[in-house]
Amino acid sequence: VCVDGSEKSKRAFQVTCRTMWKDRDQVHVIISKNVDEQQGTFLEDLRGYFKKQFEEQQVSGYFEVMDKFETTYKTIARYLEDLETDPAFVVVATHGAGNRSALLGSVSEELIQNCKYNIIVTR
Repeated sequence: VCVDGSEKSKRAFQVTCRTMWKDRDQVHVIISKNVDEQQGTFLEDLRGYFKKQFEEQQVSGYFEVMDKFETTYKTIARYLEDLETDPAFVVVATHGAGNRSALLGSVSEELIQNCKYNIIVTR
């Protein structure tokens, strides 16, 4: 699940929890490091939020902070390439800021077009 702290990205996490096999799947929550640099204690607050959500939703997983690599899409792509096993799906919220579509954001649009994994886009 790709998060930026927005309510939409938190809903994307909820969709993931409802969709996954809780007894065998893990949730990887990833965020780009540059978000923390712009918002002070935001990263620790978000880490605490997802730790609590892991417990409440009874799912296993972890929160990973990624160094931003050129673009958000490329950061996500690099993370996926480095995984030891292929994910069942990638969940991303859309903010509707894409150039070609009023429905998809630029990151979700790029993931759909270029990623080899299943993409779930939430609003």
